[in-house]
Amino acid sequence: ILNGLLLQAPNAIQNIDQLLESDIRLAMLDIPYLHDEMTHNDSMTIRVRTKMEKHNPPHYFSVSEGVAKMRKGQFALYTEDEAIYHEIANTLSDAEVCSVSEVEKYKPFHVGAVARLNGPYKELFNRAFTLMRERGLMDRQKNYWLLSKPECHWRQDALSLGLEPLFL
Repeated sequence: ILNGLLLQAPNAIQNIDQLLESDIRLAMLDIPYLHDEMTHNDSMTIRVRTKMEKHNPPHYFSVSEGVAKMRKGQFALYTEDEAIYHEIANTLSDAEVCSVSEVEKYKPFHVGAVARLNGPYKELFNRAFTLMRERGLMDRQKNYWLLSKPECHWRQDALSLGLEPLFL
């Protein structure tokens, strides 16, 4: 999650490579899962770890500290979405919520059921998944288990009008 960009401009940071090349400070949410992830030695994790170590410690923050740093600007917090959405919605103003953007470290991949090519369960899985999608069960479960990004209401601010524009 990244803050500091008010509107999506052509030169806005759109991916992890652009973030790693920028001057924005990168830190991480202080949870054991992410501490463990930083010990891996794949190329992307090494680049993220190098970017984090360019700046003085601390490199790990709590949710409230991370959102406070994001509010000041020029700060990116590597975290799970659900861990920070509630704090963003409760702490940041509408304009600040609109300025928050997300960058994914890895491209998401789709998952599904595995079945033999001509096996008896392939058609059952296909029909069941189709029915769940058609009846909205997939979306309902996604909305139930995963928090969504706080909505941006910045452009819906009320306008103050006098009597002059209402002249008939």
